[in-house]
Amino acid sequence: MDKTGTMGDIVIVNRRDGKRELRNAEALLTGLAVSCAGRIVREVFFDTLSLRDQAATMQAADVVLAIHSAGSINLMFMRPGTTFIDLLPPRGTNYQPTMLALAQRFQVRFFTMPLIEDDW
Repeated sequence: MDKTGTMGDIVIVNRRDGKRELRNAEALLTGLAVSCAGRIVREVFFDTLSLRDQAATMQAADVVLAIHSAGSINLMFMRPGTTFIDLLPPRGTNYQPTMLALAQRFQVRFFTMPLIEDDW
């Protein structure tokens, strides 16, 4: 929620490269839209956005779910008090301490969520 009391977006940052793509994004979007009625829930692909648009997307969001990647650095554009959920691949390295430190620096709540093979 911003200073005016407006609820921000819920954003899923996905990829289309086949390596780190969230396969069940459509089901996740539907579930979030039902659970969070009245909120804007959307999926974005940062590979199609300029850095300015990536920053604006993060700035408008109250909650961001993103597959762990270099693009997660964009959490630095989020407003203090918002939430970033780092989706961890089932067979990947957990870089949580680095991302957690970055989130703390920008006062963003940070959570990790391991993905199961079916999600990936």
